Amino acid sequence: MKPPSQALVALLWDDANSFAPTRSVDASDERDMGQIHAYAPILTVGWILQSNDAGVTIACEYLGDQDFRGLTFVPRTLIRTITPIRLSAPSRRPRHGGGMGVSPPAPVPLASESD
Repeated sequence: MKPPSQALVALLWDDANSFAPTRSVDASDERDMGQIHAYAPILTVGWILQSNDAGVTIACEYLGDQDFRGLTFVPRTLIRTITPIRLSAPSRRPRHGGGMGVSPPAPVPLASESD
């Protein structure tokens, strides 16, 4: 499958914060209120389908043929950073250590093997 032409990015943004409706809160407890009265930082990875003054629409799944799903709209005022991600073609030559430039870990003996 050929990758889409849209930019692949990591989008860090502030989401609204909500808690389960059954949770009780002591409004006089600063620590309790500090956990509630704040944004929740979210990291979304996907392809930018539209970006304008209103915000960014990002899709986390590409189905091919310019079809996407898993869409999220983030208002521009809530976006902290947009970091481009560059896809590279996989190497055809296998690398030692699983392709990550590191050696695989040594096997850990089971309890019955060490007895």
